[in-house]
Amino acid sequence: MDLSYLYCGVGDARHLYTTLLVAGSAPRKFFQALQLTIIDLKAQALAKVLVLFDLVDAYNKHKQSEGAASDAALSVARSMAYIFAGHFYPSSVHNAIQSTLTSLIEKLEKGQPILPWLYVAEVSREPIIATLKEWKGPSVDAHNPKEPIDWLKHHIREKDSHEMLSALQMGYDIPKPSVPSGCEDDRLFFDNACILPPPKTSDMGGDELPQLLDAVKSKLASASSTLVDHVRQHWKANVTLFDLAWEKQWKSNPALKGDDEYLSGLLFDPLDVLGMVVGDLPPPKGPSPGVIDRLGMYFAKVADSITELSSILTIEVIHGEVADIMEKLTYDCFDYRLKAPGAAGTRPDPSKFHKKFDHIHLSNIP
Repeated sequence: MDLSYLYCGVGDARHLYTTLLVAGSAPRKFFQALQLTIIDLKAQALAKVLVLFDLVDAYNKHKQSEGAASDAALSVARSMAYIFAGHFYPSSVHNAIQSTLTSLIEKLEKGQPILPWLYVAEVSREPIIATLKEWKGPSVDAHNPKEPIDWLKHHIREKDSHEMLSALQMGYDIPKPSVPSGCEDDRLFFDNACILPPPKTSDMGGDELPQLLDAVKSKLASASSTLVDHVRQHWKANVTLFDLAWEKQWKSNPALKGDDEYLSGLLFDPLDVLGMVVGDLPPPKGPSPGVIDRLGMYFAKVADSITELSSILTIEVIHGEVADIMEKLTYDCFDYRLKAPGAAGTRPDPSKFHKKFDHIHLSNIP
């Protein structure tokens, strides 16, 4: 039996990644093939999925050649964690994503397969390429962390004050920030500088960062502002959180002058994100790691599942409005799905893509 899932509004794709994680450990007697079709109106959401899948492939190659505990494999896993849940990341992660962007752009422009189990529909490639180029181009340099950090700290305080006032008015207990076990430092440094600290065994943050983090933990005078200054100078804003083309239009509209809602994609708490994606996993053995290592472990498990499923897995990527795409799927209006079947063993083969699905996941954002 084949299984097919349709994700209408894939968003941050955590449902997709968790499906892969679970399917990788499921007995093969329940299905012989797995097709996942993901749709989103925002090319940025789909581009981010491609970036993370490309890094999953890099992780698997390092694991195969050097082992899961190698510095190279751990570095890629932690980079995936920062890209998925971090507002800002160290320069080493920025360099990794820039290399990935170059590779993805080249393959998509040439019509080459990105991965054997991944198919980006022809009609979807142009907007995704445009997004990848925005993330790689000079526009990204305008986003040093200064503006986003100031915006985020202000809105976090505003959000906390609003939640506190609502709780008092309703007679509820005042909500406390999420702090999973082992993530106390993450909570402290995110509240002070909007960053997730690199694991202590990693040199991702450079030589100076550990001393700055210790100063914040010791509550030394001006330690928080010194840390923020360091982040502004040496870290990069996570480009996958920005719709740079839309931002340009927003800033050029005189009616919206002074309105900074184009940064609203930053308004999330990475410790809440951790709980959403790893809540169903067994707790790690030994001392509880921080957010970056725990999310890195999550993506390492997703990578393992993809390796396990690779011979029977197909993921189709379509950019567009959900109702329009579903109608076109129903009535066979996509030319690439109507092509003659490929030679035996051709993967992926769009002529075999499903138009009926065993499960349809609808985003909660209309």
